[in-house]
Amino acid sequence: GNAKYDKGDFAQAIADYSSAIKLSPADTLALNNRGNAYASRRDFDRAIADLTQAIKFNPEYAQGYNDRGVAYGAKGDVDRALADFDLASKYDPRNSLAFYNRGLAYRDKHSVDRAIQNFDAAIKLNPNYTAAYYNRGNAYEFKRDYDRAIADFDAAIKLKPGYAIAYYDRALSYGAKGEADRAIADFSESIR
Repeated sequence: GNAKYDKGDFAQAIADYSSAIKLSPADTLALNNRGNAYASRRDFDRAIADLTQAIKFNPEYAQGYNDRGVAYGAKGDVDRALADFDLASKYDPRNSLAFYNRGLAYRDKHSVDRAIQNFDAAIKLNPNYTAAYYNRGNAYEFKRDYDRAIADFDAAIKLKPGYAIAYYDRALSYGAKGEADRAIADFSESIR
């Protein structure tokens, strides 16, 4: 199932995970993986059902809460997503992904300061978390704190030099500061 999932063959992955679950109905990992395969096919209701079942068998299963939170978020149920990310970070306080996802959920609720706090936590746990720097930069940009936004876009670009969208957003921040030449250079780099 995992090999097929990694190849993007979600239908076959689901079939293999289903066989594993038939042999061992309380297999938390197989339920979680099948839930993620359903989510990859945008079948969020089935994903949530499997992830809920995995959590039922292991009530402190941080990865299950995180993954179910992602599925709820994809359905637009940000409040349920936040509740799951809270539980994921409670049961695994070293899980940078749970903090990152909670930051995205707070961003979706337009709670920018709380989003920044969670991106801060994700970066503290994983100083090489490119997407956390990028999204924290966007949050600072939203607050018109362009210097901090640029610093975060710089960090994202340093970690991933070909990160075109980070160049683009850094260009927007430079433009907002009236630094047209730097904005043009970043737009050009984003295009390249």
